[in-house]
Amino acid sequence: MAHMLITVTTGVGSLATAVAATGLGLSIAAGGMPQPPLVGLMAAGVVALVLGFVWHFEEQSRTWSRQVAGRRRARQLGARSVRDTPPRPSAGGTRRR
Repeated sequence: MAHMLITVTTGVGSLATAVAATGLGLSIAAGGMPQPPLVGLMAAGVVALVLGFVWHFEEQSRTWSRQVAGRRRARQLGARSVRDTPPRPSAGGTRRR
């Protein structure tokens, strides 16, 4: 669900920004003043685009944190199981000096 929300937000933001930038470019090229609704649409598009990127990086950070925690738990369980096993006898017998 979070990935779909991130994708939709980023897509809507980039589409709105592209449409507003095109409209502003055309209105300025025609010699007129920038249209206030297009400026508002561009601002809203940029905000939606930034929110999409922020959510994406936050989701990646959470995923990374879960992976690191899982690896840490696995290492702790591995270390605990090694400590609980009796030592193996050495293959070479006694060591000479």
